[in-house]
Amino acid sequence: MLDWSTVKDVVNEVGSIATALALVAGAIQLRYILLQSRIEAQFSYVQAEREIWLAALRDREIAPNLLNAIWGKTPDVPASESLFLAILMDHFWHAYCRHKSGLVSKEAWSMFDQYFTEVLSTPPADVIWAHIKRIYPEDFVVYFDHLIRERGRAG
Repeated sequence: MLDWSTVKDVVNEVGSIATALALVAGAIQLRYILLQSRIEAQFSYVQAEREIWLAALRDREIAPNLLNAIWGKTPDVPASESLFLAILMDHFWHAYCRHKSGLVSKEAWSMFDQYFTEVLSTPPADVIWAHIKRIYPEDFVVYFDHLIRERGRAG
């Protein structure tokens, strides 16, 4: 004979566990949504800035003036190359943020990492990086500076 009070207790326990699991799943999803929202907000800001840089790339007279306004002087690199390298650095930062958030696999990140380090470890890129690194978060600056040092030792 079935003891209905035992069945009732089991059903209550299963219901409690299911409720707890639903709350945990909801918290995980909320955390992911908030993280993605922060990333998208950062990217929106950088994308708006990038539009300004791209406009400057299209006009040879605007680029040096824009660099003077932003950096206080024009680096010893042609303005169009300076802007291109700055835009490429923004792209690397976007990839870095996505990697840190778990949205880029280790395998894909390894290729990004190697490519960007090679491209951005050149004398002109060093000049640009020295001018723009202050606008990036500290963890990215530390990470990229480390890559550049390691590349210098290997190269």
